[in-house]
Amino acid sequence: MLYDTKGFTVLPSPSLNQAWRSPHDRRAAFLSQSGEIDVDGTVLFRGIQRQLVPDEKGVYLIHDLRGVLYVGRSTDLRRRFDEHRLRPSNPYLIVALNHPFGEMRFSWIRTSGPDETDQLETWLIAWLQPACNRLTPSS
Repeated sequence: MLYDTKGFTVLPSPSLNQAWRSPHDRRAAFLSQSGEIDVDGTVLFRGIQRQLVPDEKGVYLIHDLRGVLYVGRSTDLRRRFDEHRLRPSNPYLIVALNHPFGEMRFSWIRTSGPDETDQLETWLIAWLQPACNRLTPSS
């Protein structure tokens, strides 16, 4: 499957989307397939970098050396950058942000409308399986 839109290209293997049945299948598919995410921008996850983040709609990724930790969407990427940095509410993301492996980064892909934003966010979460895309820890 090729997901190609103005400003970004995501190139997963077709079999990757069919392999989300079990953890073993998921791991085998992920490790055997190549993919590429072409983002519009990336900054270090620090306050001084906020002016480099556009105040536009899009999908964003928070990542460090462990990989992509969180995928989200926003109508204002700069505002969402500040919210995650100053007032994070996701308990998993709070732990990850407080204990980074290397430099924490914030990357984004601009989108043209809500349908494109929803589709891309859903697809990236399914493909990348970010560890912090959970609202609350299970008890």
